[in-house]
Amino acid sequence: MDSWRNAIRLASQSLIENGFITNQYTHAMIRAVEELGPYMVFIPEVAIVHASSKEGVLKDGASLLALDKPIPFGDSEKVMVQLIFVICSTMSESDLFIQLVQILEENNNLEILKSSKRIQEILKLNNETAR
Repeated sequence: MDSWRNAIRLASQSLIENGFITNQYTHAMIRAVEELGPYMVFIPEVAIVHASSKEGVLKDGASLLALDKPIPFGDSEKVMVQLIFVICSTMSESDLFIQLVQILEENNNLEILKSSKRIQEILKLNNETAR
């Protein structure tokens, strides 16, 4: 992957194709990082990218892009990401964000997500965390 902008576009693509967001939402997420910096990187190598629901969210959803190698995120060469989650919600991203944080806080889940190539492994993590 050559840039964080292209990574956000790629992470958003399945949400666009399946009617969760419009291209406007992707542009709004990129603009947010350009204007506010890499604040969406809440733990090393993980970005949870989002924008206002008014910017083209059609229904609640999330996607994950797991990169083979970390890339710089935003204008800082020091902030690297390997996992990019895109979350979208018609109301508030907070519920999705809380669920995602719970999954990531569990031991080894971050490493499993980085190496996971199958959606079934990721869904298993969510089911185990929900117990």
